Amino acid sequence: MKIIICLGVNLFLFFSCANLVKKYPIENITKNRFLRKTPLVTTPKIYGQHISVIDSTLANDGYELRIDDRDIIAGLNFSKQTKILILEEYLNYENDTVKSNKYYYFRLKSYQGDWSIPKVSNFTIEIEALFSFTRMLTRGITPLVPTLIDRNTGKQINGDQKKVRKVFKIYKDWLARNKKQDFKDITLPLDGSPYCWLGEDKNIKSYLIESL
Repeated sequence: MKIIICLGVNLFLFFSCANLVKKYPIENITKNRFLRKTPLVTTPKIYGQHISVIDSTLANDGYELRIDDRDIIAGLNFSKQTKILILEEYLNYENDTVKSNKYYYFRLKSYQGDWSIPKVSNFTIEIEALFSFTRMLTRGITPLVPTLIDRNTGKQINGDQKKVRKVFKIYKDWLARNKKQDFKDITLPLDGSPYCWLGEDKNIKSYLIESL
């Protein structure tokens, strides 16, 4: 009788843990050296988590910190090889559909800017990762918005997991190709693909860096 009860408890714990993993993906990310997810914030207006550059010199890397990842990386004077590792680590967040509360600095219509969490549909950790990866290839305040668009239909695909998987594949192929080419003549990963970022048509090439 005790054996049956123990077996039942163990099965309950196994399936409960499996459901939790499905709902709240565990970071495959323990291997990450430079990026991590911040603790979950449960306040309704800023609910979620986001990806943060690990830097022990920062007093706080919580949701309220308004510092661009690019500025942190530049301030730490990371080598080119380290920047490549960071790009690889962003792609480890594939399949993480937890809501993101990442702040970015966006240009307003008045040509002034402000920090805000993107008010876009299905802004998740994996979309944040792809967007932050893209921003690593640019300078200044770009017109890009973290909304993925299907070029053929004009519809946003942030919540379409099948298509987002294809976007991650495009980014992985782009990274592998550029590592071989030493990141010369950088283009956006989605150039020539069926997908793009909202705002990519607004002279985005003028914002691209020449090399890492």
